[in-house]
Amino acid sequence: MKSIQKTTIKKIDIERTAIDQTTGEDALAAYAISSREYKCPCCEESLILRKGEKNRHHFAHYSSEEKCEYYDGPNMYDSKYLAKAETRQHIQGKKYLKKIVEEKTIIVSRPCATGQCDTIHEFVINRSNPDNEVIIIEHPTKLKDGRNITPDLAKVDQETHEVKEVYEIYNSSRTLEPNRLNLIWFEFNQQQVHERYHDPSYNTQETVLLTCIRRNIKCRWCVR
Repeated sequence: MKSIQKTTIKKIDIERTAIDQTTGEDALAAYAISSREYKCPCCEESLILRKGEKNRHHFAHYSSEEKCEYYDGPNMYDSKYLAKAETRQHIQGKKYLKKIVEEKTIIVSRPCATGQCDTIHEFVINRSNPDNEVIIIEHPTKLKDGRNITPDLAKVDQETHEVKEVYEIYNSSRTLEPNRLNLIWFEFNQQQVHERYHDPSYNTQETVLLTCIRRNIKCRWCVR
């Protein structure tokens, strides 16, 4: 396999999205458009979009008697708020990844499984038969060993109904199972998917670079 320069993904806290009232989609503050209106997915009240030069871009509530602390306040880290934030961003990440797989060729980098070297293996994800293949979110899939799984996304042949590839995205919790027999599958960082989709050059570029965290390919030098 071809080796390319090693890449790293910075770990950040779960960023809370807001609902774009123009499109109905979830939006991150860094990519939100100032001229549009946004509402809180928790209390559904209108929000302020703060995109200054010094502080990190973020959404905030207007002052109100009934304080929602989804974005700020001492209780914003309560489990109910964190769970909602992670769920919403994960759902939006799946939608973004679906569009990327449908629209672009993805160059995937994956580190050596031994962890003993900096070799990065390169793979290509594309739709070899776009007229016959569909990308489905949460498609029930049966493995060769009889187990049933529901991956975040699956590439499915419309004629044979065969699952060609599966794709998972994660923020803080990676897929626990070490192996999925007879399946080609990839697992991507959720924040990286958001960043790639909102890259200013996304619409003009033919390929998108993503890093897969699955370590299942061993460098031949490490094996020796």
